Amino acid sequence: MVEDLLFIRDTLDAAGIEYLLVRGNDERPVIAVNWADRKILRAALVAACEDLPFYSKTVDAKRGPAVLVADGTLSTTSKARIFRLFRPRVEVASGLNYGASTGVQIELWSMSDDEIVLPIENSLTRRTVRPEEAVRGTVERFGKVWPTIENMFADHASDINFDVDLVFSWVDGSSKEWQVQRAKRMQNYVVGEGDDSEARFRQIDELKYALRSVHMYAPWIRRIFVATDSARPAWLADDPRVTFMPSEEFFADTSVLPTHNSQAVECQLHHIPGLAEHFLYSNDDMFFGRPVGPQMFFSPAASACSSRRQRESDWATTTGSEAGSRTRRGSTVGCCRTASV
Repeated sequence: MVEDLLFIRDTLDAAGIEYLLVRGNDERPVIAVNWADRKILRAALVAACEDLPFYSKTVDAKRGPAVLVADGTLSTTSKARIFRLFRPRVEVASGLNYGASTGVQIELWSMSDDEIVLPIENSLTRRTVRPEEAVRGTVERFGKVWPTIENMFADHASDINFDVDLVFSWVDGSSKEWQVQRAKRMQNYVVGEGDDSEARFRQIDELKYALRSVHMYAPWIRRIFVATDSARPAWLADDPRVTFMPSEEFFADTSVLPTHNSQAVECQLHHIPGLAEHFLYSNDDMFFGRPVGPQMFFSPAASACSSRRQRESDWATTTGSEAGSRTRRGSTVGCCRTASV
């Protein structure tokens, strides 16, 4: 999106078209152009996209299929005031397709001496604004200084501006050393049929795909810590954002080590050196499958979000001061270090 956003900016600058960068109500960067300049805008974009696969999707008015900008139009209807311009892309690593949903939104605003009429409200303004309320200013975004409305990009009460880290618990179940340790600890226990199967502990590189999902769908995560006593996998390149954390570096009482009890490990995670005050915790076999934001896990007041369900199956009920709340087994959860014990 950023590449296309900067391309559109350069096109407007070259054509001498005035514009504003606006914070959309879905956090999407929006370019606002005067309705009176719509014909100049169309001509400039058509000329600039003559040899490029840019498409325009109408968002308001009578919605129709995306149109190829090089064909000479931005919409199939003359009443359209919101477009999303995009170049269809395929992400090489994942094969995911990106289209209009990730496009750059262009809005046509009706600007007069008496009022400014928007096709849709945004993060700061209503649909109708008095000109004296829309004080012009600038903002630095994407390596450029943009014209905008004052306070358009100021912090909002609903913003989440604190750092969030992620902790994965992981063990290499195929490691001979781990298998020997586990066999020694389990020799006096009887387990159910299949519970001791090799397939249950075989390493199939779930951590690799978990890390990739964070990179793709949660780039706002500051650092990733991997709580493990296993060796760093050979496939993982050095990256300052990923830190392997052996138990002896975060357990308050190292005399209880080694341990493979997940609950014992989880209750010590808040001791990890350098861990953000707010962090997510997940097993290595949990992946993000779509874009997620920090607001899914934390409120703007910095408290962790929780999920309450009536369904008892596959839910573990907590005890003590948290009795009645339920946390799904195996899910990714938000945590606050000050709330840990």
